[in-house]
Amino acid sequence: MTFRSKYIPAEITEMTMQPFPARRIPIWFGARSEVAYQHTVRIGDGWHGSQQTPEEAAPVIEGAGRIAARI
Repeated sequence: MTFRSKYIPAEITEMTMQPFPARRIPIWFGARSEVAYQHTVRIGDGWHGSQQTPEEAAPVIEGAGRIAARI
């Protein structure tokens, strides 16, 4: 791995991650935009509508369903 930065150069020739995770780490989104909803549907595992009532979250969930139907 090579990381180039103005202040912190790093070169790691051998890197491993062990122990391996027992399962894939879930990806959750919490943003509120059309693009974020598309990312949630395409690559995410969930969407967290913090500080939203079920009534406020309903259109987002419906929109995500429409996006999912297109892909």
